[in-house]
Amino acid sequence: MTADAPDPDRPTDLRHDDAARARYEGVKRRLARQEWSDKNAYADAKGPVIEAIMSGAERWAASTGWTVSRA
Repeated sequence: MTADAPDPDRPTDLRHDDAARARYEGVKRRLARQEWSDKNAYADAKGPVIEAIMSGAERWAASTGWTVSRA
C-alpha cells in the first residue's frame, strides 16, 4: 500500500480525503443533535453517506488497480 492509498480498515481514508471527511462530519454532527432510542436506527441513518464514501473509494481503487493485500 502506498501513502496515497486508502486505509483498508476505514470506509475511505478520511485523513486524506477532505470532501469525504466533510460529508461524514456533517452527517455525524446532524445526527448527534438527535435522540436515538435505537442504535440500529442511528447506524441506518449514517448508511447513505457511508455508502457514498465507499462507492468513491471503490471507484478510486478500480481506477488505480489498488487492492487490499491479504497476509
